[in-house]
Amino acid sequence: MHLEPALGTAIIERLVELGPKLEAMSPEARTVWRTSRRGLFLQKVGTEEALAELKQRAKAVLGAAKGNTKFSAGVANSLR
Repeated sequence: MHLEPALGTAIIERLVELGPKLEAMSPEARTVWRTSRRGLFLQKVGTEEALAELKQRAKAVLGAAKGNTKFSAGVANSLR
């Protein structure tokens, strides 16, 4: 994904922080949260096509993380 190592580390740390919070949310709250995050991310990347490409790249990277399949599968499933 062409990220600086420090940014990659920050992303992983953020995912670890968010995991328990997302699990504690109701399904409705999780849907609202996911929709708001998607909107913010779309603003950053600019187009639906760019968003789709980045999601595919992220899924590929997570698929390569075979050492922790529960973690990578959970994150990959959140990239809808």
